[in-house]
Amino acid sequence: MAPLHLSRRSFLRTTAAGLAGTALSLQASAAAAEPGSFTFVVVNDLHYRDERCGEYLRRVAAAIRALHPRPAFVVLDGDLSESGRREELRAVREIFHPLPMPVRVVIGNHDYLESGNREAFEAEFGRELNHHFIHQDVQFLMLDTTDRRSVYRTRIPHDTFSWLDRNLSALSTARPTIILTHFPLGRNWLRPVNAKVLLERMRGQNLVAGFSGHWHGLTERSVGEAHLSTGRCSSWWRTNHDGSREKGYTLATVTGGKVQHQFVAVPLPGTLQSAA
Repeated sequence: MAPLHLSRRSFLRTTAAGLAGTALSLQASAAAAEPGSFTFVVVNDLHYRDERCGEYLRRVAAAIRALHPRPAFVVLDGDLSESGRREELRAVREIFHPLPMPVRVVIGNHDYLESGNREAFEAEFGRELNHHFIHQDVQFLMLDTTDRRSVYRTRIPHDTFSWLDRNLSALSTARPTIILTHFPLGRNWLRPVNAKVLLERMRGQNLVAGFSGHWHGLTERSVGEAHLSTGRCSSWWRTNHDGSREKGYTLATVTGGKVQHQFVAVPLPGTLQSAA
């Protein structure tokens, strides 16, 4: 699906209900209306640091709330905060957790304090950094790929590989499987140096897609049958590494075990966004 862009003027003149009646709904609803199909949302790299961030993220949450059909769940895919402080992480939780669908969280490198401590993140979102769930016969793996605060030439932690070794045998090799990580798994200069080892662990599983952040921009990579992508950031003040100005989220549609996705731009306060 091609990226969708909503101008600030259009955004402001629509109500939350009206937003659901835009071209976005028309593109997503046709596939999602098929039996067994559903949508979900990925929001990456929020980088909350103060109330100005909260103003924009409430716009993002309102746009998600207005989607029709309603997404099955939302994933906040790492770097929820800028500094890993409790007040930043709590603000993000208070903005997104009232949404009328489950909100799931992946830890990012900015969700650690400078000391490498992640107690604030665990206090707000729990200590379980690796887990899986099933929705409509599709398996989702939420995996910790962080190396504390490190940004590049990172390594996926040993605990993540240990979790995979303990749990992969219990997962179905027939069900379509989707991975959600903060660091990119496809070819990218910000990819962890041992990302290939993780993908090799998934050999024999029916891996169809992976969604990541960290690289603030749109990338599309394929490894075997798996389509691996990264999304533009959802931060009002951080820049995108692909040179684009648009901020927003990813809307994914799963139909018959196949995944399509599109970037959805949400205008920044006080700006007029145009298509890239």
